[in-house]
Amino acid sequence: MKMRKAALYCLIMAAAAGCKSIAKYPIDAKPAVAVDTALLGSWTAAEDTDQANHIVIQNFWDAHPSGEGVNQVDKKYGYYLSYMHMHGQYATYHHFESFQSKVGSAMFFNLPYRNEVTDKKTGASTGDVVRGYFFVRILSMNAAHTEMVTAMVADTTMTKLKSSKEVRAYITKNLNNPKFYSDTLHFRKTDNYHLSLDKKSFYLKRTKTLNELMNE
Repeated sequence: MKMRKAALYCLIMAAAAGCKSIAKYPIDAKPAVAVDTALLGSWTAAEDTDQANHIVIQNFWDAHPSGEGVNQVDKKYGYYLSYMHMHGQYATYHHFESFQSKVGSAMFFNLPYRNEVTDKKTGASTGDVVRGYFFVRILSMNAAHTEMVTAMVADTTMTKLKSSKEVRAYITKNLNNPKFYSDTLHFRKTDNYHLSLDKKSFYLKRTKTLNELMNE
């Protein structure tokens, strides 16, 4: 099964320069959907050729156990996503912040986009930075919250939208349009652990869990 690297990286804002379906504004100007604790933990994509690789979804207190920071919005609404690669041992992209929005009955992750503009001839930075958001929809979640299917919103015209209100209206209009989405990924929850990524016991626990899964 071939790994859709671009899709998985875009899901956590990795390789952001390759994600062109962005908007300047999130779906909600201010987060309004509290963290769903059922999402916290480690998720592995069926499309990943290395099944030890995974995305860890954490909340504020997981990422900031000492409680530092005063952003009350993050504490209630914020997710922190990390992509663990090289057989699940290293966080290539660490603690990328996100929050969810509800459009109709559908749930979306708002993921920040940041790309430093480079000169086409020299490859050197121009000093300019393009910022925005891209969106990942949760297409389905099983009752046990152990399997999740996601898809990216794939529309390069969203950058023209002038407010969160317009972004929400545009997504609502296209909510059930199959052509509005791309890069469907099938995740399974491989571990409920979502605390410090630095604890060695976490890796030992995951290795044991993954070995048990592989031997089933």
